[in-house]
Amino acid sequence: MRSVTVGNAMTRNFPTVSPEMPVSELISKLTRSGHHGFPVVDDDGRLFGVVTLTDVEANMTGDSAGLKVEDIATKSPIVAYPDQSLHEVMLKLGAKDVGRIPVVDREDRSKLLGVLRRHDIIRAYRRKLEESTRRERGY
Repeated sequence: MRSVTVGNAMTRNFPTVSPEMPVSELISKLTRSGHHGFPVVDDDGRLFGVVTLTDVEANMTGDSAGLKVEDIATKSPIVAYPDQSLHEVMLKLGAKDVGRIPVVDREDRSKLLGVLRRHDIIRAYRRKLEESTRRERGY
């Protein structure tokens, strides 16, 4: 995992949501997409935060009808950079139960480049194992 970069493993063009989106609409988007969260990007294309199904569940009270994504989103999420190794990111995440993290430009942390999901890490690891196996067998 030390030889695979976040940039090689991340998902580019991952769907995003607006801070102004009503939570009711977010719930529909989560349901339709099967995703458990999205980066939140403002009208200028700048990363505002992330919002997850857990955020929705934690904020569903009797008085949640007028909530917007900006009201429940995590505004200072853990981020990764495309030049980091997957090993480094996994150490950084440690025991945190994070299913996806925004990948941002190292010079401009508000510039979203993609999303790194658990699925991406597993896929990259599997590809690396397959490459190693092919090399060992002389293919």
